[in-house]
Amino acid sequence: DQVGYGQYGWLEMAAAQVGDTGTSQIEFYSATASSGNPIQIDLKPGKILDARAFQVIADTARDEKSVDLRNFIQNNQLRWRPDSPGEWKVAVSVATPYMSFYMNEASTDVFWEQLYQYY
Repeated sequence: DQVGYGQYGWLEMAAAQVGDTGTSQIEFYSATASSGNPIQIDLKPGKILDARAFQVIADTARDEKSVDLRNFIQNNQLRWRPDSPGEWKVAVSVATPYMSFYMNEASTDVFWEQLYQYY
């Protein structure tokens, strides 16, 4: 049961041998903006899943008047200043490359080959 953990590192070796496992992890970013306080968020390179600003009303970020901010992202940087007064909560999600054994068929094949070849 310890084949992939601890000092052995079988899972990591398999993922490293495959290289690009085609898996991603989701990075989340958030910030608060207002008409007098624009925001700038540096994002990791990856696929933008969504970028929205939610107006805060009575301490609650409201979806019905949310603003799509994907057009405000250039060169992995979000820069935005609200047009409407008040406080806005900004949320961005980005899928970034992540070397992972667990959800990759090619890594699994390499893992089994390495493990049984070893034994």
